[in-house]
Amino acid sequence: MPPSHDRESLRTVPHTPPNAPDWCKVSIVAGINLLTSRRECTMPSPRVNEQDLAALGTLLHEARRAAGLSLYDVAGADLSAPALCKLEKGKACPTADRLMYLAGRLHLDLPRILPLWARCQRRAGQRYLLVRLLREAGHQTAARVLVRHLEEEKVDHSNPWSAWIALEKGLLALDQDRYEEALDSSRQAAVLANQHSDWECQAEAHALAGIALRYLWRPTSAIRHLQAAARQARPHQPLHARVLIHLAHAQLDAGLYRPALDIYESIRAHVHEPPLAESVPEGKAFALERLGQPDTALQVHRVILRRYEADGEPRSIARVLNNMGLCHKRMDDWREARSFWQESLQVQTDGFDAACTLEELAQSAVLADRREQAMEYVDRAESFVAPFPRHPSRATLTLLREGILGADRTGPFPEWSRLLASADPELRSLWIQGSAEAALYLCWRAPLNEALAALNEFAVGMLASGPPELGTSPPP
Repeated sequence: MPPSHDRESLRTVPHTPPNAPDWCKVSIVAGINLLTSRRECTMPSPRVNEQDLAALGTLLHEARRAAGLSLYDVAGADLSAPALCKLEKGKACPTADRLMYLAGRLHLDLPRILPLWARCQRRAGQRYLLVRLLREAGHQTAARVLVRHLEEEKVDHSNPWSAWIALEKGLLALDQDRYEEALDSSRQAAVLANQHSDWECQAEAHALAGIALRYLWRPTSAIRHLQAAARQARPHQPLHARVLIHLAHAQLDAGLYRPALDIYESIRAHVHEPPLAESVPEGKAFALERLGQPDTALQVHRVILRRYEADGEPRSIARVLNNMGLCHKRMDDWREARSFWQESLQVQTDGFDAACTLEELAQSAVLADRREQAMEYVDRAESFVAPFPRHPSRATLTLLREGILGADRTGPFPEWSRLLASADPELRSLWIQGSAEAALYLCWRAPLNEALAALNEFAVGMLASGPPELGTSPPP
């Protein structure tokens, strides 16, 4: 994150000549403050329209009177009654911290007041700080209003804070599941941060890009960005830990289970933020199951499930139940696996996790020769993944549908082949890997690595000769 506004360590001046006159020392202090902190606090404040200040003060005064509070009722440790009176009279503009404090005490209509505050508060650092505080406090609408206002003003990109404002715009988009927009903002933030040699912001921008790419199902690209962020972030800092966890998640997405497990093992004692700290054992358990240790993974999942059930988090509960089903599938206990998947569907009836669970149930139905039921599962799952062209289940569901409808289980798979031919290389390899388990039950009843090798061989030949004609099949 950018330097804090109260970091006094930047004001020290090493190697000041002992006999230098006072004016020289003052100039050196001011110059170092300007160069090292990249803040406008050493510069005089730009002129502000007095009418805007007066209007802002009137809004604050009316909000306090409407709440039935006196100046001393509202005043707190960081805002005295005289200072509040000065704000209400339009003699000063509140800082970001003070505006957030007043918003909490007076229940301000933030989307209405923010454009006026931005016209009064001309310091880019304060504007960035308020966007971040609003986003972290859950005021997403208000934060977007402020960012939109700053964009309309055409933020000065020569200002070092412009990179951080672009970054906050991307984080807001990420919170709203607008991943392409988040990716675009991360690129803008990275370019601006590079112009100002702000490596901390550049690390944050790489981290944002990596997370957005994960949700766009581009794990290989996500890994590259997250590795860049890990190199630039300071070790043992919160950003470094966050980046490593997302890197491990991306490695899981890409099928790199051993490197992911190594990260989970090394990072678990250094992460204390609740959402990330909870994702570490869950990721570790998934990696253990993929690496052929389902018994150990199942023990970890049971502990995680109890915690999620106590917190009442349906989506997390459904995900863990699905993964417990995968552990029983790995142990060839299909009855218990189906029980967990059906329970998962009762908790989470739609969305990404439900599609993955339905995919597993379809495979189990194919294995039990219940084709009609398998088709019902496939139809439901495809309805969830239809809006997402890069969804990891698309190729597997296509292969399942063609295998179920085929005359026999070694029948042709032309649509699956065309889907692979139209995919970019990164997605193609993941889709082949995801399809291998379905092919195992549809075609060969062979070990998983043999099914994967056969599909890879078929895909290589198919890509060399173009999409296959109707009637061609993967090699037996």
